Amino acid sequence: MQQTFQNSSTDKWLWVLIPALFVQLVGAGLYFLWKPEWSFFLYPATKVLMLSLPVGVFLLKWRLPSIRVSSKKGGWVTAIVASLIYVSLATLLWNLLPGLFSPYEEAVRETVLRIGIQEFFILFAVFLSLAHSLFEEYYWRSFVFRGLLLKTTFLPAALISSIAFASHHVIVLAQFTPLWMAIGISILIAGMGIFWCWLYQRSGSLLPVWLNHAIVDMTVMSIGYLMIT
Repeated sequence: MQQTFQNSSTDKWLWVLIPALFVQLVGAGLYFLWKPEWSFFLYPATKVLMLSLPVGVFLLKWRLPSIRVSSKKGGWVTAIVASLIYVSLATLLWNLLPGLFSPYEEAVRETVLRIGIQEFFILFAVFLSLAHSLFEEYYWRSFVFRGLLLKTTFLPAALISSIAFASHHVIVLAQFTPLWMAIGISILIAGMGIFWCWLYQRSGSLLPVWLNHAIVDMTVMSIGYLMIT
């Protein structure tokens, strides 16, 4: 008989989901703040650890709840419209307010050089936008968010998972911007996380969520490229 999170009398899921909320935050602290020269080891090690948690759950045959689907077609439409809005706003900001980005160009260049990705920035940007965004959606929405739904309702599950998802962005963004700005942008990212949780629950699929996430990341990386060239 398969063991489920719901029927676990000892709440074993907590031993998986609570660490899962902090793995990416701790990893970012390690490869950006503690030992950036070890980033080529610490970065993939963090991803392997993140992957090991849902794999462990699978091997233990613990089942996560199914997502209630309300509108698969509506999910795709929402993802496409949201992507178009985001790209349009980013393009307008870049062209109409260039001074908004120029103060951080040097910090972006220095960080790119420090972590050693200047020679293959475009390849890294493609990986981050496509593969890494899919990995994050699988981890944060399909695993953490769904896991939290076993013990709470949509809003608390979406809030907790999205705040945890946004937390490591504070460290990442602080490499390029003042801390107050990094925190402010991370709050917006948490809001996007809640939107992605909603979109995932609405569509019952990670694909439209991944599409929107990938376009957001691709837009950010494109701006980053323009800032360092």
